[in-house]
Amino acid sequence: MFAYSITGWRGYAVAIGLVGLATSLRFLFGLFEQGVVYFALFYPAVVIATLLSGYRAGIVALVLSVIAVWLLFLPPPFSVALKEPAAHLNIVLFIA
Repeated sequence: MFAYSITGWRGYAVAIGLVGLATSLRFLFGLFEQGVVYFALFYPAVVIATLLSGYRAGIVALVLSVIAVWLLFLPPPFSVALKEPAAHLNIVLFIA
């Protein structure tokens, strides 16, 4: 753990901000290349949130990342239905 740790509501704000940044970057990269791995930018967001703010903020970042990818990037976008069989595996592997 770092000598300086972000605690309380600020830790959750860091987690939310990191997931927001990862989501924004994923949208930006998706404009140029459609083959970007769905969760690639969310791994660092979860790890950094956990290291800076603790496991609870890491769990918040993990849950928000799954929701963001599921609703915004997995086909069909803006839907809770998953058309690709590999999408379920992607989600499970990200959570594990």
